[in-house]
Amino acid sequence: MNILFAQFQADLRSNDTLSQSSALLQALQQSAAGRDFSVIANSAVEEIVASPASAVCKKLVFDLVRSTRLTPDLWDTVCSGVKTDLHFSDPDVTAAAAAVSILAALPSFSS
Repeated sequence: MNILFAQFQADLRSNDTLSQSSALLQALQQSAAGRDFSVIANSAVEEIVASPASAVCKKLVFDLVRSTRLTPDLWDTVCSGVKTDLHFSDPDVTAAAAAVSILAALPSFSS
């Protein structure tokens, strides 16, 4: 399983949207099968939500976040990423729409 986690993390760290989205889809499948993928969710938050990434990847990370538990500091990173996406000056609103999709899942203690 460690080799699988290492491959997921390498794909998430790449700047290739196809590799990132493929890894996130596989992580969602594993999570749906009942496996603990919180390590991958943590990496996804740090690598994709907290930095510029495609709206598709961000939406997939938000779906993965909903299926796992995050620490308060990672929730803060999610909140910060959502704020950035909502204030991004790009006329393409898909990143903002992805950011809005996670709002209902944010814990009430988040900023």
